[in-house]
Amino acid sequence: MCYKKIPVIFLALALGAIPCPSSAQETDTEQNYRAALETARAGQPQEALPTLRALAEQHPDKINYLYDLITVLSWAGQHQEAVQRAEKLELSNTPSYVLDNLAKSARSSGHYPLAEKLYRTLLGRDAKNWQAYVGLAFTLADSQRIEESIALLNDIKDRFTAIDQDGQQPLKMVQEYVAQRHLQQIEAQYRAILDRARAGHPRDALPYLRQQLQQHPEETRYRYDLITVLDWASQDQEAIRLGGSLDRQTTPSYVLLSVAKAARNTRDYALAIALYQAILHREPNNRQAQAGWALALSDNQQPDQALRWLNIWLKTIPAAQSAHRKPLLEARRYAAIRQEKQQAEARYQASLAQARAGDPQGALPTLRELVKRYPEDMRYRYDLSTVLAWAGQDREALQVGGRFDRRQTPVYVLTTLAKSARNVGNDTLATELYRSVLRRDPGNWQIRVELAKWLADQRQADAALQLLHAQLRANPSSPTPERTALLHAQAYVFERQTDFLQAAATYQEILQLDPTDRTAQRQLVLLTDRIGAPQLALALAARYPEALNAQELNAIKHHSTALQIRWGEVWNDIETGPARFADTDRALTDSSELQRSLRQTDQQGTPAMNHAIFDEMVALRDRIRMQEVIARYETLTAHHVDIPPYALAAAADAYLYERQPERARQLYREALAQQSPNAQNPEWQRGLFYAEVESEDFDSAQGLIDKVTQPGDKLWVDSRLAFERWDEAEQWAAGVLAKAPANFYARSKQASVQAARGQRRAAHRTYGQMLADFPDSLTARIGHAETQLALARYPEAEREIADLVADYPENRAVQRTASEWREQNSWLFSLDSVVGGSNDISAVFGNRDLYAQSFLYSPPIDYYYRGYVRLFDSEARFQDNQKATRSRFGIGLEKRTTDWEWVAELNGNLDSNGDLGANLALVYKPNDFWSFKGAYQSNTDDIPLKAVLNDIQAQLYLINATYSPNEARQLRFTFGYEPFDDDNNRFFINNSWLERLKNAPHYKLDAYFNLYASQNSASNVPYFNPEQDASFDVTLVNEWISWREYESSFKQRLVLTLGDYWQKNYGNGEIYGMRYEQEWERARDIDVRYGLGWLDRPYDGAPENRFYLYLTLSKRF
Repeated sequence: MCYKKIPVIFLALALGAIPCPSSAQETDTEQNYRAALETARAGQPQEALPTLRALAEQHPDKINYLYDLITVLSWAGQHQEAVQRAEKLELSNTPSYVLDNLAKSARSSGHYPLAEKLYRTLLGRDAKNWQAYVGLAFTLADSQRIEESIALLNDIKDRFTAIDQDGQQPLKMVQEYVAQRHLQQIEAQYRAILDRARAGHPRDALPYLRQQLQQHPEETRYRYDLITVLDWASQDQEAIRLGGSLDRQTTPSYVLLSVAKAARNTRDYALAIALYQAILHREPNNRQAQAGWALALSDNQQPDQALRWLNIWLKTIPAAQSAHRKPLLEARRYAAIRQEKQQAEARYQASLAQARAGDPQGALPTLRELVKRYPEDMRYRYDLSTVLAWAGQDREALQVGGRFDRRQTPVYVLTTLAKSARNVGNDTLATELYRSVLRRDPGNWQIRVELAKWLADQRQADAALQLLHAQLRANPSSPTPERTALLHAQAYVFERQTDFLQAAATYQEILQLDPTDRTAQRQLVLLTDRIGAPQLALALAARYPEALNAQELNAIKHHSTALQIRWGEVWNDIETGPARFADTDRALTDSSELQRSLRQTDQQGTPAMNHAIFDEMVALRDRIRMQEVIARYETLTAHHVDIPPYALAAAADAYLYERQPERARQLYREALAQQSPNAQNPEWQRGLFYAEVESEDFDSAQGLIDKVTQPGDKLWVDSRLAFERWDEAEQWAAGVLAKAPANFYARSKQASVQAARGQRRAAHRTYGQMLADFPDSLTARIGHAETQLALARYPEAEREIADLVADYPENRAVQRTASEWREQNSWLFSLDSVVGGSNDISAVFGNRDLYAQSFLYSPPIDYYYRGYVRLFDSEARFQDNQKATRSRFGIGLEKRTTDWEWVAELNGNLDSNGDLGANLALVYKPNDFWSFKGAYQSNTDDIPLKAVLNDIQAQLYLINATYSPNEARQLRFTFGYEPFDDDNNRFFINNSWLERLKNAPHYKLDAYFNLYASQNSASNVPYFNPEQDASFDVTLVNEWISWREYESSFKQRLVLTLGDYWQKNYGNGEIYGMRYEQEWERARDIDVRYGLGWLDRPYDGAPENRFYLYLTLSKRF
């Protein structure tokens, strides 16, 4: 039954619902109203509508007119107007029959929400109104709310278990209507899903179709359509899974075509061919199946067979049937291309084989041609770029691969391009390519190895190690080849990072995994050598004898020798005695063995042999075998060998030791000039400085100090001592020690300054403190021994010097100290002589005079005593040709200790009259600054020769005090009393002040300020004897060192004197003097000084000129 007839049935049911007015109330209006209603009830509602509209509009106060108008509008099918008229109603007061009719109009006009509202209002008034339930069910079904409609119908069955015959038919109608609407809805949804799939959105349809098949597995239509849509959605594997088991005899061809297409897409060509054949078996002229079968054959490397069948089929189709021919023509073109590609593939594989066989250049023409012919086939492009890289044409390889999609490009191609980018220096591209590979294949350990090495080359060691460690941690039990490769890469990163210790540890780990890994063996040995353990490297080389070649092994032996030499240098500073040379001696033995090994392999004169000799020179230098060092150097230079700086420095040290400073400084300069710009070699600079000093080139020495040092540097401080700038050195040491009292270097310099300035006790204390802290300090031991000797502590000095000689016989400072000790224990001869003359007749000293005094000292007796003999001779000729002579011989004994010195001597004339005398002297030195002396001579030689001429003798009493704060200043106070045996008593004072005005290595200027005064008790004596006199003079002593070579030197002095002399009864007169002298000193054993002088001064008011020559001599033997 058509659901559109349902309103008519309901119209008939509702006719009795409109009330009829009583006849008593009838008026014309009412009569018209009733007539219209009767007409409507008679089945002609359309004819009744004009009257009812007019009444409702003319009598808006008559609400029943509006009610009935709406009802009749509904009967007449004027549903839209009925809905519009109802807008004026208050639904809550509207009668149910009106609401019922209005609900039907609302539903009929598509106002489903209003209809639903009205029906629910009716149900709210009467919950048992089954007609309202039925109307609501219709409304819900029309609103596509099928599930709610079905639920409502089920509710009606539950609520109304017994419905009369009139109600059964509407209920059945609505049930059928809802079921039909449900089916329509399902079908419409299914068609909409398929339409969307056909419209290009097959993936959107798949969930619904899968659900339908799951709910209705027996419905083959769902399976067929799902397979088709899967084909459209390129879900080939699922399409094959669903279609593979279908009956090929009964399954529609369109479904089999979809499955065949999916099989071809998944390269299951056998399945595709079988399905196409099944279709063709049923439908031989199915063009799609024919074309598909040919395509599958072509894909299955059978393009020849496909072409043969396509040509046969095409002959059966008239040319006019282009639609039928089109798929076959396309398939034929494809088969022809596949046939051509098959031939191209054979050439392609041949070219790859040629490239892999080592001839990438020969493979390039074919690959270029294939790329040009088949630009869409990326394989050819991929392998062209790869083979270009193999052929070394990296830039072209990168050009070809520059447009590759890295997401699709094979890993091996990206890896090869990354290497090409590295080769051309495109670091950024190389890194990007490596990382692209890892993003696509995070577990690819080969790429991690490559990228890690590359990052290491780019100084990104942390990133490289992170890559490797991530892989190692992710696969702790990975196969040995993979793990060793990763560890090799890790070691490489550590090596690039110069972390050789970690690299060596990594190679050890590799050898634990694979003890036969030759690379790990070799690198472990080499890196062990490189981290400074060549001896251990040699032990490892013995364990892995195949790891190194002879050249590498000799290099490690060379390094071992060099290290042994360095250890020798360390022990030389730590140990004492012969033991300190043990490592150096071993180094020399190793060096000899290495040179012997090199000679046996015909490597004489090779760089390896030369380097062995260079190191040997260093060891010989450390062993103080300087002559051998020089011999090695001269041999090398004779063969025109380029000598490295460190060996030049060793030769320079040897020449300096052997007292050839000019040659030494030349080599130091060469070594410093050849060193790398950033190298710091203070010992070479120190050696050059002392070579300059010992060459007496103090200007160059000063220039070096200004260039390489700053005030306070050790070499700067040493230069203060070498330049005799004692004040600067003393101030520096005091400043440092004020902040760091235990500073060893500052204390040593303080002691050196103290010793140089004559402060022997202070120097001795300082050296003693140093020895208390550092008993093995060579500097302190030498300084202490020297101050022991200077302070006359001879037994202690002897013991300490003997120990030094035993421990350091080769040390130059020790040798110098030992030489001083030998000098102390040697004979000493000294001579002091003057020959003078004057043209003045009244000469006080005579027209010609001679003075000579010599001593011969014995070696020390019991350390402190020396015996000596003295010879004195003095003579002069005066104006009356009288000659005065005094010649005496003395024998004496002296004793010297730290604080005291005394001398006792018996003497007498050499002529027959004897005149025995005694000389006594006592000196007390309480400290470094003061000394006090007392002396007595019973028959003094300090007497005018005119007195001697008249047989007059004298005694002499002296008291002297001397204050010397340092070497540059001295104050001396002397008081003397000389009683003559002619009853003349002479008293005198003689005070002097020495001040050094300039002090330099080659020049010194001293000023002497002298004040003298005397008084004599007698007058009218035969010798110059002023009643009172006094003098003050200033003497400047200019000293030049014209030549010096260590302990030997030649000095020149010019002495100028200017003063004033006063004599009672004669007034004042000027004093002029000048003296020039030369001094030769040779090796501290002989000293000769000679010169000539002139003196002009008044005596008894008359000036007297005196010229003189003098000679002093000192000789030890």
